[in-house]
Formats: sequence, structure tokens, C-alpha cells
Amino acid sequence: MSAEVAAGLYFEERRGLVGALHRLLQVQALPGPEPPEDVSAVIANLNNGLLSLRANGRSLLVSRLIELIGVGLAHGSSQLVHVLSDPP
Repeated sequence: MSAEVAAGLYFEERRGLVGALHRLLQVQALPGPEPPEDVSAVIANLNNGLLSLRANGRSLLVSRLIELIGVGLAHGSSQLVHVLSDPP
């Protein structure tokens, strides 16, 4: 497998994960149709677990997202915005 193909697979997987995370946070945070109560509880537990992970007293997820956005801005890239705006 070429390096280009491997990189493409890696980034496509990451894009899918970021998209899934984005959707799970949307379901809990934004107004809209409510999922069934059992599904809603699973989503809330997952989101709360992700947001409660800490490093140096800060939310690991939020810190990592801020870092990625900063790197993207430093390189003149809005790739993260495009990832989140692309339909899954």
C-alpha cells in the first residue's frame, strides 16, 4: 500500500470519528427531535465521559480541539471546519 493510500485511509477514518463526535454532541446540545430515552441516556453518558477526561486540570477533548484549531489557523487551513460541515 502506498503512503498516499495509507494517509487517505487514516484521514478518512479520523474524519468519520470527528463527524460522529460532532453528531453526538449535537444530539445532546441542540434543539431538535429527541432520540428515545434509552438512546439519549447512552449519548449523554458518552458525551459526559468524553468531556470529563482531564489533563492538567483541563478537559482533554476541549484542549485538543483548541490545539487542532490553532494549528489549522497557523497554517492558514480551515480543514476542521470543512470536516464538520461535510455530511457524514
